Amino acid sequence: MPGTNPNETLAELVKRRLGISFLDYAIDPFILGVYSGDPNRLVTRFALPKLYNLEQKYGSFIGGTIKKRSEPKTEEEKKVTRGVFSTKGGLSSLINALKNKIGEENILTGISDLTVNPIDSHFLVSYTDTEGNRVEMETKKVISTVGAHQLVQILPFVDPAQLAKITNLFYARVIEIVLGFNRWEGIKLDGFGGLVPFKENRDILGALFMSSLFQNRAPKEGALFSIFMGGVRRAELCDLNDQQVRMILKEEICSTMKLKEFNPELLKIIRHAWAIPQYEADTEFRLEAVADLEKKYPGLIIGGNLRNGIGMADRIQQASLLAEAVL
Repeated sequence: MPGTNPNETLAELVKRRLGISFLDYAIDPFILGVYSGDPNRLVTRFALPKLYNLEQKYGSFIGGTIKKRSEPKTEEEKKVTRGVFSTKGGLSSLINALKNKIGEENILTGISDLTVNPIDSHFLVSYTDTEGNRVEMETKKVISTVGAHQLVQILPFVDPAQLAKITNLFYARVIEIVLGFNRWEGIKLDGFGGLVPFKENRDILGALFMSSLFQNRAPKEGALFSIFMGGVRRAELCDLNDQQVRMILKEEICSTMKLKEFNPELLKIIRHAWAIPQYEADTEFRLEAVADLEKKYPGLIIGGNLRNGIGMADRIQQASLLAEAVL
């Protein structure tokens, strides 16, 4: 039977339907890989809406999956594949293609002190350009895709109490390490990567085998990894200095990937203070606050990862929908 609690956490749902072992060794590492989060805090209908809807509509995960596959698909749905892909030359190729399509002259980067204020039937957008000049422009519509924590500065006209319902979104902190070897002498890399169950008490969340996933990411005998540390339940690791991070990385990679010597040619540490939003029990109130704000100020549209999913596919889908709404 489908669950009746709309704010049931992912952990509660999985224990109810599949058991604690499945939670610990399947769902928990999956959530660490996607959200760097805690399944005891993430609400299923917001964090994994497809899974939630599968149970609500069909009453079963497995049976629902089978029934869903047999349902007629639209021409657009038929084009969807489950393959992992990227753009040739890396994701910067996608950004460059968008820039060329839009026109570089229509894109502003490096600006600061950006604010938006409603004036009559339009908005006044103000910012400081790269030369220190204060610039103003008028527009009928404004789309924001910044993180929730940045809205206070950008929307100073909004009542603080109302905005707090949006900006109180909790973000996981994550350290990302780009690790490269000209010659790899550890385990065979012929998969997607590996995720670590929290129960195993390791110091990394997981590793993606980038050179196994995509072409031309490393020398022929080499390897390229993306390693992740921190997250909701190990946030203290994000406070370590680079040398401490390197020492942990050496221990984890050597022990989990059977590497005898840790001498990478590439090691880059990237710290994400606002890495991944956590869709927890307050999500419904946040979405209501966003809807109220957009209704009160027609032409203001609040997007970004504070709603509608956290992945790249979610962002592309949202961008398409927002563009259609504006046009």
